Amino acid sequence: MATDRLQQDVSTAIVSDSSEALSGCFESTDWSIFSDPSLDATADVTSAYIAFCADTVLETKSCTVYPNTKPWSGDRDEVKAVQRQLTKQIREDKRRFATKLENNFREGNSRQYWQDVQTITSYKPKKVPLKTTDEAKLAGELNTFYARFDQRNFSEEQRKVMEEVLSRPSTPIIITTDEVRSTFKKVKARSAAGPDNITGRRLRECGDSLAPVYRELFQRSLDEHSIPAIWKSSILVPVPKKPNPLTLNDYRPVAHTSIPFKCAEKLVLRRLRLETEDHQDPLQFAYTRNRSTEDAILTLVHNVSAHLEKPSSYARC
Repeated sequence: MATDRLQQDVSTAIVSDSSEALSGCFESTDWSIFSDPSLDATADVTSAYIAFCADTVLETKSCTVYPNTKPWSGDRDEVKAVQRQLTKQIREDKRRFATKLENNFREGNSRQYWQDVQTITSYKPKKVPLKTTDEAKLAGELNTFYARFDQRNFSEEQRKVMEEVLSRPSTPIIITTDEVRSTFKKVKARSAAGPDNITGRRLRECGDSLAPVYRELFQRSLDEHSIPAIWKSSILVPVPKKPNPLTLNDYRPVAHTSIPFKCAEKLVLRRLRLETEDHQDPLQFAYTRNRSTEDAILTLVHNVSAHLEKPSSYARC
């Protein structure tokens, strides 16, 4: 066990050194050379340079795990003691599960009984993948299926809305470096990267170095009323909704968007809430902090139940 702790400390030190080296690389960079009249070009070059530095500085290691790989190597007596404890616990859990199975059978709970039987027999429904002989063709079909709502061109409507918004007097939004740094520190380390190939761990560990860079990009995006294309793009991952996907609609599109732009959205949303919270409907649950679908259902059930307590009343949903 002492050896395992030592190996863990060593691996933590290696990760820390790599992060410090990457942060030092960013701090010694002259970011002004990436500035371009086009915001799209500036965002693309900045993202590509960050990904290049990460690939160059950080060490990657691949390891293969086999079924017979031992979980740890240490004191044999301690291993045997843990194995005996595990065997005893498994025996106790089997006895408890058998009692549960008998009770479900006596009480007539057939649904739970058959689920327990399937658990004992390791029964799993056979998964039938979507039949296709060409993966590229399937990807194209999914892309067309997901983009079926984007056929109409809204450029004219967007132009009118932009003209109306710009004609109104407003206070410019100013983003500070401390706000960006604080938001980067709260990013989940395991967040999947978007099209800019910037992971959550990379953004969190190097937030102090990258905060001034992205602060300039965020501020410029707000001042120019424009969003770079790389921030509006996303990587769609089709996830099956059920075990046996048969049609394209059986796949749920999960979008991986740019993590830095998600942080920019949080910074703007924080200011929008201050302006809109006093005007929101008290029964609004969507896009509202600390409210969920369960809250909406409970509120509906409560209001309907309270109404039905009155004589000669009814509710129709």
